Amino acid sequence: MDKEKVIIGVITGVVILVGAILFFSGSTNPDPLPTPVPSTDKQAVRDFSQILGKKDAKVVLVEFGDYQCPACAAAHPIVKQLLQKYGSSPDFAFSFRNFPLSNIHPNARSAAFAAEAAGRQGKFWQFHDYLYQHQNEWSTAGSVSSYYESVAQGLGLNMDQFRKDSSDRALQLNVITDISDGLAFQVDSTPTFVLNGEKIQLQNFNELDAKIQEAYVKATLNTTPGTSTPAPQQ
Repeated sequence: MDKEKVIIGVITGVVILVGAILFFSGSTNPDPLPTPVPSTDKQAVRDFSQILGKKDAKVVLVEFGDYQCPACAAAHPIVKQLLQKYGSSPDFAFSFRNFPLSNIHPNARSAAFAAEAAGRQGKFWQFHDYLYQHQNEWSTAGSVSSYYESVAQGLGLNMDQFRKDSSDRALQLNVITDISDGLAFQVDSTPTFVLNGEKIQLQNFNELDAKIQEAYVKATLNTTPGTSTPAPQQ
């Protein structure tokens, strides 16, 4: 009888110990993130979206991008060139929405979480630029989480907060919403751009610049005479 009590006590102790280890290590199994489906209220920009400029600007350029996508990295300098030209205009805004193609880029979604976590400490665009400028380094890294942390440290982020935010479900669901909005705009490759609600494909700087100029003209025609701001000139 005493032997049975000892065995039961040992088993109970092991169960409690394992449960404690799982709890404190964060190794419990959280609910999986939902599979993205096209949003029924598709929006090019949402309140939580990362944006340079105002959401209600006359010309709003949105990029649906994937941090591990080579084409997105190649397009990044073009986007920076456009921001250099239009970024100071109060009538222009640029927003980046996440569209990680996880089936071919296994690290893209975690990169999106990391960049958004940096955004909670006001460093989204710095983290965003670093990921694209050093894509060849981290996209093949053995431990991408360690790489993200090294970038975060370099930006002076609070590391405990960064780790917490990277795994925050609300933040991750925002990324899922990005994907859902992209699907609603029929995004099927990256980078894909949406200019004032219209899906367009990036060819080169001159073509995208011309489309932005056209958007300025249309916005001007739809405003009260004398209140519009002309598009920046070369």
